Amino acid sequence: MAWEKGTAAGYRDLLEKLKVFASANGWTVERWVKDPDGIQNDELILSSTGPSGNEYFICGFKSDYDIGAARYNWALISGPLYSEGALFESQPNATALQYMYLWQHPIEYWLVVNHARIIVVAQVSMTTHVIYCGKLQNYCALGHWFRQVGCYGEGVNPDGRWSSQGNDYSTFQWLRHAGRQVLWIDNSYITPELVYPNMTRSSLCQNGWTYENGDHWLMPMTLLHETHGALGEFIGCYYIDGHNTSSLQQITVPENARQLLVVQNIHRNGYRDFMAVELM
Repeated sequence: MAWEKGTAAGYRDLLEKLKVFASANGWTVERWVKDPDGIQNDELILSSTGPSGNEYFICGFKSDYDIGAARYNWALISGPLYSEGALFESQPNATALQYMYLWQHPIEYWLVVNHARIIVVAQVSMTTHVIYCGKLQNYCALGHWFRQVGCYGEGVNPDGRWSSQGNDYSTFQWLRHAGRQVLWIDNSYITPELVYPNMTRSSLCQNGWTYENGDHWLMPMTLLHETHGALGEFIGCYYIDGHNTSSLQQITVPENARQLLVVQNIHRNGYRDFMAVELM
């Protein structure tokens, strides 16, 4: 995995920084459309051959703005195929449009990329935004589930803004809306219902305990479906208790010096509203 921290001039500049970083770390740029005047929307579609080198899937990102509504976002898709002649919204067998809610001012960001997935973390004013596009870590043979790919945005409302609140706006650590889709074995999309342990009634999560010395315990975030069971883990993403921590705090695992970034769920800062993203 590779990661980068920086500051973008705004939501369009962040898109260009993602293009440069992802293409330098194993992803192929299938489409890059940039309007130098900033009038038309910019488009970025990336493809990967996955951890095995024998797969193929895309992740797409498109600027989407309305000056009158003070809305400056990214539209998101994922899918198993790319068509040069198709519109962004009409890529073959792609997910429905999802969104990441940003703005036109400077954005502190973190990009975390490997051959399986892309994670983008963005700080917008006092809110923290994060998306995950690509594959989960699952434990079945590639031949059994060859085209597994998904998109996990912050919402599906095209009119949302970075400051919007309510159940229509939530990151993938707590599923509150339709902004999550996984391509199943039969080539149809399914909508998961639960992230473990974040959304469960486990006593560990309910009580919010940390170790006596103040250290935090981490648990891999696993995506669950009511009838299809455990779909896989969000690669490098962990539930972390929110006590004695804050969003964008960087923590270290002493045993192996792993670095993790604490991320809150947009505007939410209760003790169950945090996760940690591994930086490596």
